[in-house]
Amino acid sequence: MYVIYHGTGRIIIGSILSKIHLNSFDINILDSIKTKDALCSLHKIERQAIGRLVFLGRDQHENEVFLLNTIAAETIIIPALLSVFDIHGIDKKEILLVDTGSMSDIFYYLGSLFMGISLLNSYGVNLIKFAINRHRGKILNILDTTKAKTEK
Repeated sequence: MYVIYHGTGRIIIGSILSKIHLNSFDINILDSIKTKDALCSLHKIERQAIGRLVFLGRDQHENEVFLLNTIAAETIIIPALLSVFDIHGIDKKEILLVDTGSMSDIFYYLGSLFMGISLLNSYGVNLIKFAINRHRGKILNILDTTKAKTEK
């Protein structure tokens, strides 16, 4: 199965969710992700995924995990991506699109913006930490749904 985490690109939640997914859905890793180095690393991965499908690894069930950063062109990029899978004869049941855009808010947006500015990096990290704590329930909900669909 192909698991593709996608979002608007202005936040790093897609890379956070994919990191937890690749670590056997261990939610305890969420605390270790909240370090400055880990968040900066995830921010870098998220920026590399702008308009690209980035392979992140295989999970414990041999599902391939990807990250896609669609910016504001989600209505164009997602159908184009699905048509590429269709051209290669991959059944749509083998593709799981995990939309992370529902968690987009001002804290993730400003945190990601500030992380890109060296003088404001620390403020960005703190805003991302706050946003993660604020949306912990949504994070768990998305991960539980994804875990249930990938274990089949």
